[in-house]
Amino acid sequence: MKLSVIILSYAIDEEVYRMNCRAIESLCASEERGDEEPEILLIESNREAKYTYDSRVRVLMPDEKFGFHRFFNIGLDNTSGEFVAFCNNDIVFQPGWWSAIMKVKTQHPKFMCFSPADGTYPMM
Repeated sequence: MKLSVIILSYAIDEEVYRMNCRAIESLCASEERGDEEPEILLIESNREAKYTYDSRVRVLMPDEKFGFHRFFNIGLDNTSGEFVAFCNNDIVFQPGWWSAIMKVKTQHPKFMCFSPADGTYPMM
């Protein structure tokens, strides 16, 4: 598996659950991957959450107190991808985002970190 996507969540209600689902759906629809589907790991902070997700999503509910970096590290320890995307649950993946990153990686093989910017939003 080439890409692992870690998504942080605190699903306290249906609205947050739907936001999670939108992020996952946009991720799955963003690329034509053939046999190479991304590994999707949702790190859920709400241990009371009973929501179910697409079968392609693995959900982890750590027993420890939430920490942004701590929970991303827990996700990292539980993934197998050559590349890892650290994401919040409000992201909407644009078509071709992963292909664009891989194109840059091919052109600049020493690059180790990518942070795409969305030109429709002003940079502060």
